[in-house]
Amino acid sequence: MPNIAGVLKAEIARIAKRAVKADILPARKQAIQMRHAIAALKRTVGEIQRELAPRIKEMKRQTVAAVQSPAAPEGKRVWVFSKGIRSLRKRLGLTQAELAMLVGVSDQAVTQWEGKDGRLSLRKLTLQSVLAVRNLRAKEARECLEILAAKSKKPAPATTPAKKVKRPKGKK
Repeated sequence: MPNIAGVLKAEIARIAKRAVKADILPARKQAIQMRHAIAALKRTVGEIQRELAPRIKEMKRQTVAAVQSPAAPEGKRVWVFSKGIRSLRKRLGLTQAELAMLVGVSDQAVTQWEGKDGRLSLRKLTLQSVLAVRNLRAKEARECLEILAAKSKKPAPATTPAKKVKRPKGKK
């Protein structure tokens, strides 16, 4: 005589599996439909990105070209002050190294510009670059930095400020 407890246990498991399968079937169908919808959306996004890629590339090229070889202001004398350089850098959210990379000068040059008082006497090409950077927005400046960093094969300067080292008082 078979074990009644074992037979009951097997029958309960079989009925439970059938009930779970019936409950899960609609959710499984929905999951399949969602996967198909996601795949279709991915295809659409890919097509749009391929369509827009040349336009985005051209816009980036034009922005970098404007920064690297800006047009000279016609008939106007333009003066640049150290306070203006500092406020420009703060407005764009750049470090001195990042601004230097955009303008095409060394980090020390930007440091010296910000440290001086009054009007700065800059070379013509440097003045043109500063004036071109003046016309950028923060997002455009970041894009130019990424492009310049990619061209020069070195990473863009870090955006986090360096931590100050605390020295013990008394000894120098």
